[in-house]
Amino acid sequence: MVKTTNLNKFNIHFIGIGGVSMSALANFMISFGCEVSGSDMAENVFIHNLRLKGCKVFIGHNKQNITSNTQLVVYTGAIKPENEELQEAKKQNIPVMERSEFLGWVAKNYQNVIAISGTHGKTTTTAMLGEIFLQANKNPTIHLGGESNTIKGNFINGDKQFFITEACEYRNSFHYITATTSVITNIEKDHTDWYNDMGEILESFTIFAQNSAQHIVIFENNKFANTLKSDKKIITCGFDGEYDVNGFNLEKNKNGTYSFEVKYYGIYMGRFDCDVIGVHNAKNALCAIAVAMIYGINIPSIYKGIKNFKGVKRRYEKVGDYNGIPIIADYAHHPTEIKNSIAGALLTNKKILCIFQPHTYTRTKSLLAEFKNAFKGVNKLAIYKTYPAREKYVRGGSALDLYKAVKIKDDNKFYATTQKGLINIIKNNKHCDIILVLGAGDIYEIIKKVCTKLKKSVD
Repeated sequence: MVKTTNLNKFNIHFIGIGGVSMSALANFMISFGCEVSGSDMAENVFIHNLRLKGCKVFIGHNKQNITSNTQLVVYTGAIKPENEELQEAKKQNIPVMERSEFLGWVAKNYQNVIAISGTHGKTTTTAMLGEIFLQANKNPTIHLGGESNTIKGNFINGDKQFFITEACEYRNSFHYITATTSVITNIEKDHTDWYNDMGEILESFTIFAQNSAQHIVIFENNKFANTLKSDKKIITCGFDGEYDVNGFNLEKNKNGTYSFEVKYYGIYMGRFDCDVIGVHNAKNALCAIAVAMIYGINIPSIYKGIKNFKGVKRRYEKVGDYNGIPIIADYAHHPTEIKNSIAGALLTNKKILCIFQPHTYTRTKSLLAEFKNAFKGVNKLAIYKTYPAREKYVRGGSALDLYKAVKIKDDNKFYATTQKGLINIIKNNKHCDIILVLGAGDIYEIIKKVCTKLKKSVD
């Protein structure tokens, strides 16, 4: 175990450095003056940007990438125990840390740690809150599990007063973070390859909340808030209810965005305009407002932060078009997220061609009843082959199983396993207003390649 949190001039190697969170952490270490190296299985934009900063990145995992100068090895949760770099580090008695443990280790360098968790919305809420603190000139350090369109990246290295970070619940990862303020946007059944039931999920979120040093912010879950036995200050927020931070008079704009009014412990704060589509983003904004008020951020800065926020990549992002039909990519991979994304698209479109890539077999199997009803409102649906991530095949949880189960007429649903199959589906379904591409796997990169090929076919 590394006994110091002094990060200056440290030599760190990241296994799986190309991931969103891992690349952000690598960038942090470079900014602290560390000598950083890493490895991953394929090139991407994160690796390209790291190389521009002098980081040595290897494509492919090889034990020779671990040198005698290496002082710490950090690995992503997707790395298997038999990985030869991980094994070599242990053989050389070099300390190793899983990504989430390392994130908790880094957080100890900051005076105030704000950790945002939840089944949905944590990346957007973290990015929104970061934008508010930037508008208030608080010079925050920000760590994201996605790319903010506003800051054009997944991290900002500020000073040591505020560390705003996304905190993931998978494998109890967020238990490593001792936050000043813990935030829970929502709690639903997910990550069923790790959690057996909702009881285990609730228990995990309870531990995360109770690790907070000062404040616990909970969105629209008074029942969960009431179960917490904590001497920390619990702040509830939500719309039109008995909440400490209450949103009300929610109004939908013509472009699918929302505005709303807020009272903070009964004191009127004003009306706020959210510039990203969907009612779920208004909820994320209210959660960010509640946290900002804890730290005395002035109302004009909060308003500007919410108004100026331009979303996160892969969250309702236009990636191309075909014959004038916009192609929108969204990270939605849970039934609730799918419903929210479709609802947002329906605000400005009538006919939707939806392309969905299931993410992991266990999630698909355990939530199949929810998935098969999640696509209401779309005219056409294409299911693309599963992105397995860390998993091996699980019977009953494949994309084909979902295709067979989903409640849409056979003439209006399709199954594809190749880029060519997706291209044919898009070309044969021209009478739609929008092509909505959903999923958290490699569908994002695939659909961008499909857009390029579609453009060439039109040209």
